[in-house]
Order: sequence, then C-alpha cells, then structure tokens
Amino acid sequence: MANPPHPRSQHFDKDTWIEPEVLTYPSGGFLRRARAVFSDGQTRIVRCSIPDTFFTIPARGRIKGKRVDGYIHISENVVTFQMSGQEEDG
Repeated sequence: MANPPHPRSQHFDKDTWIEPEVLTYPSGGFLRRARAVFSDGQTRIVRCSIPDTFFTIPARGRIKGKRVDGYIHISENVVTFQMSGQEEDG
C-alpha cells in the first residue's frame, strides 16, 4: 500500500479502515481517509469529514477518474461507501 493509514485508524473486515476523527479538527474538512467498499464491490480510498448523523459520514471518492460524492457507514463490521450524486469530471 503506497500510503498506509494513520497508526490510530480503526480497522474492519474486508481490509477496510477509517482514520481518526481528530484529523479533521478544527476545520471539519475532508482531511481524513477511509478505505471503503463501493457498490461495485471494489475497495477504494475515500476522503471523509466528521459525522453528520449518528450513522453516516460525508465522503468523496473516485470512480474511473471522476469524483463521486456520498457518505460512508459501517455495517456488519465493514466500511461501505454509498454514492449520493452524479459523477463529476476532475
């Protein structure tokens, strides 16, 4: 792995993980990373922020070079990415 996760990351099944929330303070920006399973079954790195609800964390990733916005959640001990909008170029 080119850029390993932060040493205090939480690790889950299917080789998924999420970096600690403290990395986003004080701005709350998309500064921490997570490795999440996408709907196509692929595991990818996403950038994520602080939780906006008890269950989800805003996130953005890339599919075929296009940015996708969505959120991550942890269920059945796996970090999963759910796309919420359209793909964007760039």
